[in-house]
Amino acid sequence: MRGQSILPDPYIDEALSSWMHRVRQAVPGPEIHVLWRATQKEISESPLTTVYRGGRDIGQDDYDFGFCLPEIDAFASLYGLSMDWIKSNFAPPSKHIVPVGFRSDYCPQCMEEAVREIGSPVYLKSWRMLLKPFCEKHWSVLRSANLSKTNAICFADDIFSEDSDRPEILAREARFLELDASVQLLSLSAVQRLNDLLSSAQNAQSVEQVERFILTLMRAVLSPEQLHNYSSVLNYKARAAGSFRAYKDTLSFYNFPFTTTAITRARAFYLIGLLLGWISEKAAVAARPASDFYLATSASYIWSRIKSKWRILPILELYSTDLVGISSLIGWHS
Repeated sequence: MRGQSILPDPYIDEALSSWMHRVRQAVPGPEIHVLWRATQKEISESPLTTVYRGGRDIGQDDYDFGFCLPEIDAFASLYGLSMDWIKSNFAPPSKHIVPVGFRSDYCPQCMEEAVREIGSPVYLKSWRMLLKPFCEKHWSVLRSANLSKTNAICFADDIFSEDSDRPEILAREARFLELDASVQLLSLSAVQRLNDLLSSAQNAQSVEQVERFILTLMRAVLSPEQLHNYSSVLNYKARAAGSFRAYKDTLSFYNFPFTTTAITRARAFYLIGLLLGWISEKAAVAARPASDFYLATSASYIWSRIKSKWRILPILELYSTDLVGISSLIGWHS
């Protein structure tokens, strides 16, 4: 057993899987040395393997927030940590998270800063939040990694290594995003408006109602009939280690936000801002790039392309509050 005092401190907002990886690198347990010398057959049969299995397999276990997983319990026992301490330090800031199979979003600047500060890239909890498509430190839209082993505890290292090998691609993406900068600023203003609403909510139930109202709007503006609004978006869908089964339209509608990248959800916030009157048509017209001719600039146009409008409005009514609700929407009567 190892005391908590000799382990590296968690980085601000760091996800549990990221910290587990750094702990194992800094203070490897004796079990790992046994496994390094073992044959493949011995590894598969060894009871010690479960402690380290999380970094090897491509399953869907969530090592960021799956606190009941046996591998996390084994990790806690090996390093002398209580599960209460782990939960209090690594619990998600919101229940609306991107499934680990679609985990891809990250901030390159944050990664580089972590390397300079502690010598290692980290993966942050906030990058998994559905309603946070922008870095909360740099206010830049999160980028999407082109990796499929999304549940690996070394995911941060994998992203950083991949980025080091593709500087030309990243530079090209940066130039592409610069063309969309004005639209992203409007998206960011809508996200910040939502953050203000959530901060003014009186209780957890009000927060949940507001988040569900916004998520319902997000599902509406991510529906297939709205795809013309995303023609200029980089990496629309996250490259996933797995996928949702969507045999029915209802399930597909529910899953839209979970399967898309932060860049896509940022564009969705631009559309949500128009529907709620948080973004004016004049500002939208001024921000739209000349090359993005089909991007909507009015709420009425967005509503005209939502085939399921009369099914969505009752759901929005269910989640309406004094902070945001049906009465906040514009353009849907036309």
